[in-house]
Amino acid sequence: GRDWSSDVCRYSQVESEDVQRTRCQRCGGGEDLWICVVCGHVGCGRYAGGHARTHWLETGHCYAMELQSQRVWDYVGDEYVHRLIRSKVDGQHYLVEVPATGDIERPSEGAGGRGEDGGGSTTGKKSKDANEDVILASKLEAITLEYNHLLMAQLGSQTEYFEGKLQEMRHQVALEREMSDAALNKARHLEATRKEHEAKVRQEFERENAFLRDLNESVLRDKDKWRDEVERAKSELRGKDERIRELQDQVRDLAVYLEAQSMVAQHEGLSEEDRREATVSIG
Repeated sequence: GRDWSSDVCRYSQVESEDVQRTRCQRCGGGEDLWICVVCGHVGCGRYAGGHARTHWLETGHCYAMELQSQRVWDYVGDEYVHRLIRSKVDGQHYLVEVPATGDIERPSEGAGGRGEDGGGSTTGKKSKDANEDVILASKLEAITLEYNHLLMAQLGSQTEYFEGKLQEMRHQVALEREMSDAALNKARHLEATRKEHEAKVRQEFERENAFLRDLNESVLRDKDKWRDEVERAKSELRGKDERIRELQDQVRDLAVYLEAQSMVAQHEGLSEEDRREATVSIG
């Protein structure tokens, strides 16, 4: 991954003209710029577009370094985190307020040169000023080292914090992936069961459909045969009805005949006079 600490170190060592070429990553402004000491994002200050503070609100990266003064601001504490820095110079400890970069005057290259009049007093004064400039430069170098150590410590703390967050996210992603795999396996099992059941239902349906198709074909094939059988049965039934009527007529004729025979037998046992009366009666 990208080493964001190198961005902060680079901006803490650039010249003023390099800072002037830097722009806000949100609006492109070049005034009142701050760089996040955690990820290297460059944004403008609250008196410009306020995008450095917006970056803090969006990411939680609470430390930002002002490029001009190279001071670090703590958005949570709402103060500079290194307003006073303990520095050891000449064997003694000092609490020194860090000045802005623009307030530091660099030693003149001609600090040890001769004056126009070549006077000794002027030369001595310039030599004293040069020594003071060297001491000031030494102190500022020590302060800069202390300040860089502070930045690296803060960056290390932030790195450790976000690495912990990253580890938590990895653990959460692993759990979610495990749950997703379990759900996927269950879904695959259910899909296999569904397909198996569907195959059984389809097989049963095809068997029932084949049976009904054969039955229908058989019915259609034997339709004419059964129609002839029905017609023959109807014809036989009509013949039987006719035969029954004939038999009924014969029975009726037989009954009449028997009755006549009975009457004849009775007539033979009558007298001549009764027989004549019976004959007249019958006639």
